[in-house]
Amino acid sequence: MTCDSPAVPQLDGKREGAWNLPGAEAYAASCAEIPGWFAPQDFTVFDAILAHQLEVDIKGELLEIGCYYGRSAIMMGYGLRENETLIACDMFENVMGQEDIPIEIRERWLSDVHVDHFYSNWDRYHTRRPDVRMCDSALLDLDRDVLRFSHIDGSHSYQYVEKDIALVASHTGSSGVIAMDDYRFVRYPGVARAAWGAVERDVLHPFCATQEKLYATVTPDDQRYWADVMKDLPGAEVYEMPDYDMVVMP
Repeated sequence: MTCDSPAVPQLDGKREGAWNLPGAEAYAASCAEIPGWFAPQDFTVFDAILAHQLEVDIKGELLEIGCYYGRSAIMMGYGLRENETLIACDMFENVMGQEDIPIEIRERWLSDVHVDHFYSNWDRYHTRRPDVRMCDSALLDLDRDVLRFSHIDGSHSYQYVEKDIALVASHTGSSGVIAMDDYRFVRYPGVARAAWGAVERDVLHPFCATQEKLYATVTPDDQRYWADVMKDLPGAEVYEMPDYDMVVMP
């Protein structure tokens, strides 16, 4: 497949018809045209998790915190039922005033981000638009929403990520999954601190990892369930830990 940024080595594409979500195969062939980051391994994991949730009737809304130009959000859109919503939370053009993010990162990566760019990319692939919340994630009101899949990729400071995890975990339903971006990236130690701190406090229960993202549930039972599901992914490596199994997609 070709869904990756130029800075990350490309992987061979899946054979025709191997994707699980309708539309995923066509999107995999063209999503590199959208600025952003979405490694092939994570494309595969998103596809597998969302498709399995549809297949076994796991219900709930989808959430992404930190959408950029929409590369991963568009993939999540293929995992929606007609009566479900993707909540897309990002500050978009207002992010330049976010002092929590280092100015060099804002100037290099975020200065041209605009909500209209997100909508333009989304509309190429989907007819029904997401519920866009153009706000700081600290102000995100999920009300009574029950989430079945969430992708946390907003501000990378410890304080923000800790709050994002707490908010998302409190709204995650049965068999729900939380994907954490940049949990091991050396430039963002706050993400690792928040993620593994949540694991230590039993807020998150990880079951799968790639180079870019950590996938977790909010209960040990769901952790075991999803580890068993993910073991069958092509290329998966299973590491048997003393208290749980971790599926790694290298």
